[in-house]
Amino acid sequence: MFFADFFAALIVGSLVVFLISLAFRTKGPWGSLIWFFIMVALFAWVAGVWIRPYGSVWFGAVWIPIIFVGFLVALLLAAVSPRKPRLPVPADLKEETIATEERKTAVGAFFWILIMILVFLAFSHYYFYPQVGWS
Repeated sequence: MFFADFFAALIVGSLVVFLISLAFRTKGPWGSLIWFFIMVALFAWVAGVWIRPYGSVWFGAVWIPIIFVGFLVALLLAAVSPRKPRLPVPADLKEETIATEERKTAVGAFFWILIMILVFLAFSHYYFYPQVGWS
């Protein structure tokens, strides 16, 4: 189940990030598609192992929770993503301030803590409940 859930989350994460980035012209809150993909795929993976599965099993994984959570997380992250201004920004507004640097540091720390928590949650399911078969 580990590999089936993991690869299902990778497939759903890549497709969802591709569709969301095309639809909303965003690269996610971190400005890079790879970090956007990692976050969506990790949330989808954790949802696939912890949410009670429903729907049919394809290739050893139940896809409905993975797809649903993947789209939900991608839409939420796209909603908080910074948008590119359509008009040129005046030079005096382009200067970085200390407050924005502190905010970037706080968001960066939150990102890595969230990544560690999600990885822990995914692996803890396989460690503590290795024999659990929902279906």
